[in-house]
Amino acid sequence: MLSYPAAAISLVAALAYLFHYRVQPPSERRTAIKAAAIGALAIVGLFKGAPILFILALIVAAASDAVLALERGQSLRQAMVLALISQLLLLGTFVLHWQGIAAPIVAVLGLAGIGVGYLMLLWDGLEGYRRILCLYVAVLIGTTFTALGMGETERLAVAGMLLYLMAQVLLGLEYFLLQGHDFELSLTGPAIWMSYYGSMLLFVLAFTTIVS
Repeated sequence: MLSYPAAAISLVAALAYLFHYRVQPPSERRTAIKAAAIGALAIVGLFKGAPILFILALIVAAASDAVLALERGQSLRQAMVLALISQLLLLGTFVLHWQGIAAPIVAVLGLAGIGVGYLMLLWDGLEGYRRILCLYVAVLIGTTFTALGMGETERLAVAGMLLYLMAQVLLGLEYFLLQGHDFELSLTGPAIWMSYYGSMLLFVLAFTTIVS
């Protein structure tokens, strides 16, 4: 089955990016390696029967990674727009498999409080990005909330969402708060990629479990 070679390609690309290409100057090869790590997971999901919305979310996420890896002009803004679209597709997938949670109001208020606190931390450095980041955080809150009610795959979905949130929090700190802090940036870079890729792996496991 093509899912196994695709999984191998994804893992090799992820490791290559983590240990080599992540710290290399922007190039077509670097961009392709980064995009392949998540793009190959979309192929795994396709052949394992994952929901189409989720497969589309992975494809758009891979496109976002590719744009961000270019590090040109408006790359960050364009990557954020694509990441937002990917999250909306993931949210749609979660909604279709949502089974409900206890104390939903408490969950929403708690998640909203965390989101507001995060935005307040970054606010002064968000000039030009405030609207899109506020929208992105709102969608992340919705995605996390629905992940909590995923029923039989709740643990995988929640674990994946927690890793994804960790990656996004660190990415925001890297771009909007830690510029010029070389030591901190040397730590956040690997952590962002490992938590981000790990989240996508867990999502793939969650949605292939649903259909298996």
